Amino acid sequence: MKDTLKKGLLASIGFAAYTKDYVKELTAELRKQGYTEAQGRKVFDELVKQGNKTKNEILKKAEQQIRKIMKELEQTAPQAKKHARMQRKTKKRKSR
Repeated sequence: MKDTLKKGLLASIGFAAYTKDYVKELTAELRKQGYTEAQGRKVFDELVKQGNKTKNEILKKAEQQIRKIMKELEQTAPQAKKHARMQRKTKKRKSR
């Protein structure tokens, strides 16, 4: 689980770096195409709005998955404890 969180954090950092580069490229392209600052700002604002919407959807899905995993862990934990107890009892019987 720790590894998964680490990978998620690294992916977020990579995505942020990619986004920064993408915005620079987009700005240069808009200037080439003759967009005014106001037009460029409108495009940028729309991209930010869409990006936030996508981010929120991803976060919602991630939260749902985390809740699902936590629920599964809560359900399997008692079974795992019971299984471990049974194994210890079996080992004790065999050692006698």
